[in-house]
Amino acid sequence: MEEALEESEQKYRLLYTAMDQGLALHEIILDAEGKPVNYRFLDVNESYCRLVGVTRKMTIGRTVKEIMPKVEQYWIDAFGHAVGDELLKKVAEAMQEGCRAGDIISRIGGDEFVIILPNTDNIEAEQVISRIKEKASKKKVGSIDVSISFGYKTKVAKKQKMQKVFKDAEEYMYQNKLKESAAIKIFFQAQRS
Repeated sequence: MEEALEESEQKYRLLYTAMDQGLALHEIILDAEGKPVNYRFLDVNESYCRLVGVTRKMTIGRTVKEIMPKVEQYWIDAFGHAVGDELLKKVAEAMQEGCRAGDIISRIGGDEFVIILPNTDNIEAEQVISRIKEKASKKKVGSIDVSISFGYKTKVAKKQKMQKVFKDAEEYMYQNKLKESAAIKIFFQAQRS
């Protein structure tokens, strides 16, 4: 279990540092009523620094209002648990709309899903993924576009272990994420002030 966790951490770190997308990890600061009022930078990758024109030293541990004092408050009401929940619902909707009747969709983590496509080859899997992406492209939460990264692997022999098939699909997903176009992606962790 510890090996799997360490391997996952290494994949995350590689993805985080090597991607062309700007990525910032924030802690949301909530008021007494649970309303987001600010957020603190926990980490940023080099692409984020390059795209925004800041350095890691300037950002880590500081709040957005310290770094960008003129930031509009709506950029801070725009994120939080409610938005995250709504994004997850939209992703699930896109998957349900793009999958076939016998396909199995399962949420396995915070924002991770697995879709099992019985009796499906690579061409059919790509068709399902294409349909899901097309459905997701038409969905928004406020001004936020819904985006999903995919990886897949086909089990073609009984002797293949499902853990290996799953691991290969995950690797493929990480490779696809690295190829995505440059954009700023922001992830949040909630914390009451």
